[in-house]
Amino acid sequence: MLYVNLTASENNARQNVSPSIEFSTVPDGWVKIPDDLEETARGYLPYLALTLNDDGNVMAVSEADHETPQEDIVATVSIDETVRNTDATVSLMSFAMNDIISKNATLTSQNATLTSDLETANTEISTLKSNVSDMQSTIETMQQAISSLQT
Repeated sequence: MLYVNLTASENNARQNVSPSIEFSTVPDGWVKIPDDLEETARGYLPYLALTLNDDGNVMAVSEADHETPQEDIVATVSIDETVRNTDATVSLMSFAMNDIISKNATLTSQNATLTSDLETANTEISTLKSNVSDMQSTIETMQQAISSLQT
């Protein structure tokens, strides 16, 4: 899984993260790279150009124009990119945590509803059992009355 920021930096580098879980929705300002384009996209990172369709989905990836950093600033660029990627990862992980919390709340609510429905069904079953028992007593009484009338 690969998510990239829709906004590239001044040098056309993009923040990108590969979380271990897939988000139910993609965070604002980010896009998920389709599985069939992921390997190609990784080869261009961080200088990634995106082609999006009208719905905002990635249709193609290519290498973005960029200047090759001078060797004396490569370390600084790497540190800056690492910090940006760490910030992006923290932001996306926060989004993922909120997504999980929301799903948990939904499941908890659904569980409460199902528990209530089960309790209602058990009450109805008890009522039906009682009604069946009453009907069996009535049938037995009627059979005794019929029997006494026949003799």
